[in-house]
Amino acid sequence: MSTTRLQTATGRRGGTRRGFAALAALLVAVLLAPALPSVALVRTTITIDGAFADWARVFEDPANCVYDATGDSSSSNTDLTVLASTYDDTYLYHYIRRAATGGGAAAPRYTVYLDLDGDGRLKNTDMAVVYKLTGKNTFSSGTLYRYVPSDVTNGDPMPGDAGKPAGSLGAQVTATIAGAGAPGGVELETRIPWSALGVPADSPVGMQFTSDLGSASDSSDVVSLRRYGVSLEPDRASGASADTTVTYVHTLTNLGNTQATFNLAADSSKRWQATITLASTGQPITSVTLAAGASVEIAVLLRVPANAADGTRDTLTVTATHAQKTDVADTATDVTTVGPVLIIPDQYGSMAPGQTITYRNTVTNNTDETRTITLTASSDKGWAAEIRDGSGASAVTSLTLSPRQSTVITVLVTLPASAPLGTVNVTTIAGQVVGAPNLKGKGYDTTTARPALSVAPVAASAPAGAGSAVWYRHTVQNSWPTTRTISLSATSSRVWPVQVLAADGLTPITTLTLGPNGGAADLVVRVRVPAGTAAGTVDDTTLTCTAGPHTATATDRTTVSSLATFGVGGFGAPQDAFQLGDTVYARGMGLTPGTQVRFQWTDPSGTVVRTSKLINADSTGIAQDAYVIGATAPVGTWTVTLLSSTGTVIASSPFYVGYRARVAAMSVAGGDAIESTLTVSTTLANEGAVPLAGTTARWVIWRDEDSDGAFGPGDGYLAPDGSWATYGSGAGYTHEATGIAVGSGSQASLTWEAPTMGLPIAGEYHLSAVWSTSTGMTIAQRETVFTAVPGSPWIELTLSETSVDFGDVVPGVVYERPNLGVLVRANVAFDLVQTLSGAVSSLGLSAQLGSLFSQASGERAYTDAIRIDVPWDTDPGTYTASVVYTVVAR
Repeated sequence: MSTTRLQTATGRRGGTRRGFAALAALLVAVLLAPALPSVALVRTTITIDGAFADWARVFEDPANCVYDATGDSSSSNTDLTVLASTYDDTYLYHYIRRAATGGGAAAPRYTVYLDLDGDGRLKNTDMAVVYKLTGKNTFSSGTLYRYVPSDVTNGDPMPGDAGKPAGSLGAQVTATIAGAGAPGGVELETRIPWSALGVPADSPVGMQFTSDLGSASDSSDVVSLRRYGVSLEPDRASGASADTTVTYVHTLTNLGNTQATFNLAADSSKRWQATITLASTGQPITSVTLAAGASVEIAVLLRVPANAADGTRDTLTVTATHAQKTDVADTATDVTTVGPVLIIPDQYGSMAPGQTITYRNTVTNNTDETRTITLTASSDKGWAAEIRDGSGASAVTSLTLSPRQSTVITVLVTLPASAPLGTVNVTTIAGQVVGAPNLKGKGYDTTTARPALSVAPVAASAPAGAGSAVWYRHTVQNSWPTTRTISLSATSSRVWPVQVLAADGLTPITTLTLGPNGGAADLVVRVRVPAGTAAGTVDDTTLTCTAGPHTATATDRTTVSSLATFGVGGFGAPQDAFQLGDTVYARGMGLTPGTQVRFQWTDPSGTVVRTSKLINADSTGIAQDAYVIGATAPVGTWTVTLLSSTGTVIASSPFYVGYRARVAAMSVAGGDAIESTLTVSTTLANEGAVPLAGTTARWVIWRDEDSDGAFGPGDGYLAPDGSWATYGSGAGYTHEATGIAVGSGSQASLTWEAPTMGLPIAGEYHLSAVWSTSTGMTIAQRETVFTAVPGSPWIELTLSETSVDFGDVVPGVVYERPNLGVLVRANVAFDLVQTLSGAVSSLGLSAQLGSLFSQASGERAYTDAIRIDVPWDTDPGTYTASVVYTVVAR
């Protein structure tokens, strides 16, 4: 509390003193990096017309396609390169690409072996389909056969690239099979009815592709439609008292198309005890096995310790991970708030300046008595904030709730028309039990000022080859008070074919319907480069999003390249960043059909590690190669170079190779009491074959003042000494750890603490971590967001004048001293209380300002006016009175 006294007397002067208010600090971090439900398999309808644009999304997914090395067949006419499959409810689709065509009357025959139950072995219940081409390399026919295994008892394995299965083809099966090829026969697409295969759509079919023509043949690795996926829903929030157990129930669903086992884990940010059980029986479990598409309810029991302070918040992260495919996982987050008054959950949104954003929070009386709770809302930026009832119709200043009763309130925050875009405002909703000063609680609604309609990123670029497609992903956001339908269009500066697609990259769309208050959705812009376009050609495609008077645009620049690298063997979307052990695929484009080229691979030291044999450019002008980066290869910038048959450089493409390592986990806890600390826990995981020694980790706790999502100019951060610094000054980080050694296949756990006293305001903060080598090369990085308040509140009160001398006065005449400045600086919300004392009635003393409550933190300037109107019955003499200003932290 800070108090300043203004004396109104002749020849008397008052003084100023400083003080600090007591404030119960709040909160823990909330990790905002949830794993999304994973279904790594593209399912779409393909039109069998010899045009392959509708395969583009399939080529981006490694589960749908395989690359077979160019040049591994004695004839380029049978040399398989890219094989893919997808499906819908009616058909199974195949895609086959070979290295080149032999011309003349010769045409290969393709056989696709179908492991219908996906068990990896071909039995007499499985099938094979044979595709024949005409002498002009166009589709002729497709015939379905029963498979006759060589090993009748166990079935035949599918040897993949090593050769054909050992069995033979049996009886023909009636099927209407459609197919179409590209001119010249390099590409082929087909479809087979699921009804002819005798298994349901979405079956986990395994497929091995082979080709043959005379003595020449080729085989590919297996494409499997085995789908993996998991969903864990929903996220929850609840209140609790100390020394109680909170139960959260979630639904776990196997989104895959085969039976799967999922390992379960629950991690409390406060390290409180958590137990996972079957909701139906209460039996503790650590894993669960589910049939394809099946669901089960699990209950997570969180034990709140007896010493948990009011205001403490715990974030419980529940994770379900596929036992065999550890990259297939999903999480649910449960936020528990301890205290007698609960205002949950914290909300986040964005809104255009001049508009009002609406939040809905739940207020709970978490005690065993009926309580009346006063409610106030204060903005740290001084924005107007109002609390209304759940319907939003009536203003609310207090609630009377029975024991454990909850009710919904509406919080309205109005952004000034002049609010700079990017401004982040935290509105604090404070609840105080009447007659019990120690029973209180707080909630936070965070608002970012954004354009009414926005799209991000506003600019992107990528290489693409002639005859190929490139994809750009954007996020459209509606920062408006109402749900709106957004009209979408895209135009190419070179009038190339352009499509706007839904987030799945498959469904054409012309509109998006977005909810209010920052509702957002992703979309994809697909640009197709016409065949024959010269290398170096540049196209700018403009995405335009319109809602009423508001328009947002983004520009995607496509540069036609002769060479690009990819991360998936379907050559769908270019990629230039990889890890040790990855396969890098390279495609030369725009070449003269029939010419021969080589691919040369160079490591960061300049050493040529591989030069391919001569590869024929196919009839579409494409040649392809692949290189597996060794598990212990050098890291840094590599280069693949496309050479002519005489060694002339046609094009080069750099790509980056990093360590196979990651920041596996990062959490923040603490800040629950005055002068407490934040505890940061981080796990560094080295999943590669190269030991990492002498590494460095740096963390920075920062506030995104301009809401651009990046730590940069205008932002502030917590310095190593606990003070608050501006970007570009000081160390530039909060904590550093050096000499970290993480062995191959090992992890390192690091924990450190930071004081909260230097945090400027209550609100949202970012924690960023960068793990790097001794030479400064980044190994991995991670970011999380958490909410906290200053560990120690700070208040300062200053008056422009500390005394007013009215001199000689006459009864019945009003005397006024206007424009008295009252300045409050505080890093917490506060009440400014004004009281009058002394000869108040004798002087007829009054003050204009009065008392002000729920004022936002920051620097706040007020103007007061002091008046005296001496009554006629006041005796002559010298009179002294005081106007006392007291600032109390809320």
